[in-house]
Amino acid sequence: MAEAGRDDEGCAHYRRRCAVQAPCCGAFFVCHLCHDDHQAAQAGGGGCQVEMKGSVEGGTPPRYLVERVRCLVCSLEQNVQAGCEGCGVSFGDYYCAKCRLFTSPSKAGIFHCEHCGICRVGKGLGVSHFHCDTCHACYTLESKASHKCVERALESDCPVCMQFLFTSPEPLFVGPHCGHALHSGCVKALFKSGTTKCPTCGKPMHPPLPLPLPPAALVNRAAGWAVLALG
Repeated sequence: MAEAGRDDEGCAHYRRRCAVQAPCCGAFFVCHLCHDDHQAAQAGGGGCQVEMKGSVEGGTPPRYLVERVRCLVCSLEQNVQAGCEGCGVSFGDYYCAKCRLFTSPSKAGIFHCEHCGICRVGKGLGVSHFHCDTCHACYTLESKASHKCVERALESDCPVCMQFLFTSPEPLFVGPHCGHALHSGCVKALFKSGTTKCPTCGKPMHPPLPLPLPPAALVNRAAGWAVLALG
């Protein structure tokens, strides 16, 4: 059976040369998101009911419990490691043994945060990001001076789309006046609809402005206000 979403350089989510065996159902997928996409498409059809990106009753998300991989070049099944023990190909330009992550980083880079316990997009702590112990999250250095702390800020769902924020692969936005987080795309959707206040607390979701801006202008500026690394 071919791995869902596969080509020899990965899938739509990650550039890699291996598929991972889902610990929940035993099937091979190029990545945990491919597994979850397949699961969603098979909903109600007797397929796997576990989301690899999420946790099971507060436990470790299955994506971090992967023990076996299959090379996309020679198809050899083997234990999790940086490269194929059969054909010698590297499974990814970046490999994190703790996160079971194989990928080719973008120009923004990627690093593992020991405090968060996951990999984030960026050049590293002290280089592009800092870790806030109160928020239990990584933020860009540019936002440090104006950062508003919220206890364990990302350990909740986005108030717009209801997706868990801490391990979200999407860019995140933090309210400059309140510190509440939501997805950048969700902020843009709210701005387009004319809503400019935080859905959690009602404070403005934009920095102080000299003049009121129309929704379209706020949407264009929203990307520059996104201060969280990707999960």
